[in-house]
Amino acid sequence: MSTQKDELARDIFLADNTSAAPGLMEKEWDENPTTYHYAHAIAEGLAAKGYRKPRTITTIEQLYELGLGSVIRSEKVHYLVAHKEDGDAGRHGWAAAGTSQIPVDLSSWLPVTVLHEPQEES
Repeated sequence: MSTQKDELARDIFLADNTSAAPGLMEKEWDENPTTYHYAHAIAEGLAAKGYRKPRTITTIEQLYELGLGSVIRSEKVHYLVAHKEDGDAGRHGWAAAGTSQIPVDLSSWLPVTVLHEPQEES
């Protein structure tokens, strides 16, 4: 099973070797783990600094599950970027850049790319 750090390490390795023949580095990744240990070290360092690969969510339930401080981007609404925040009376809502109108039906934003999710404090 691949973790986000493994996927990031693979992306780093492939990006670092773009001048290689097509398919060669993918094969190298699969067959010779000693050649890419540096990519895992970079991925580990980036993850420690808080990097998370953006993910796409497609349901309103996933949108509601995002924590306070989450930042999303929707290309369906004038390239909307929104930030989940505390609202009046303890209600959580979205503050949006690029528009002053927050629709009642947030499904019009979907799908959205999650650009940032706050890390849980340990």
